[in-house]
Amino acid sequence: PPHRGDDSPGDSGSSREPPNPPKENFTLLLDNYHEARSQDDFPLAKDLLARLHELRPGDPYLIQQYALVTYKSKSPDALSALLEARYILEEKLAPEQSSDPETLGLWGAIHKRLWETEQELVDLDTAIAAYERGFYLRRDYYTGINYAFLLNTRARYQVHKQEAIADQVIANRVRQKILAIVGEALESLPHDKHGQPYDRHEAYWLGATRLEALLGLGKFQELEEASTELFADAPESWMRESTIEQLDKLHALLHKTTAQSAGQKEILA
Repeated sequence: PPHRGDDSPGDSGSSREPPNPPKENFTLLLDNYHEARSQDDFPLAKDLLARLHELRPGDPYLIQQYALVTYKSKSPDALSALLEARYILEEKLAPEQSSDPETLGLWGAIHKRLWETEQELVDLDTAIAAYERGFYLRRDYYTGINYAFLLNTRARYQVHKQEAIADQVIANRVRQKILAIVGEALESLPHDKHGQPYDRHEAYWLGATRLEALLGLGKFQELEEASTELFADAPESWMRESTIEQLDKLHALLHKTTAQSAGQKEILA
């Protein structure tokens, strides 16, 4: 907002520093940050964010981005970076009480990676709780598909069979909702005169999320047809490889969960 200092109308105030930094400086730094992040230069991105934070210390977006590039930098090592990112969010944005989907998504991502690194169930539970709140607040397909995947993950570690079944049922209900969300999003994407989406990357990730939901629901015929079409139109080869890797993880997870359930039934019998 506009700021008025203590100077009288006739006082130029030339001896004073400007009350706010020039907008051009902030904009330039922000552009440089986005460029560094797009190039995966996370140390530089982190340095630029520190300077941006000095200009706007209470800006939630900058705090979120600072936590993001901190854990992605993996400096000095992956675990230390994750713990630092967790501290940044915990100190500045109170993620346990937050209703901000961006904060919740980051909080979930950090604890998901902590779970993968340390295998502490408290981190898995925290990630699930964050993704759950974020998904129902925003109906975001990215948050939702992670939520479903982690529910299936937790089902493997539940002591009581009923809890494991509940996690699997909720995961599939979320995937059903995700299919509807993805369908609506794909229909609403702007297309060019050739019928191709302007944002091919967004269209691809929507399609990749649909594949994961179909696999989780066991709709294999639809999965085969959709994957053939999607992979043929992948904007970049690494995107296809990343999707296949995630599908392999989910397939292995569901196979282990099914085998475990079968083993439990055999013991009970």
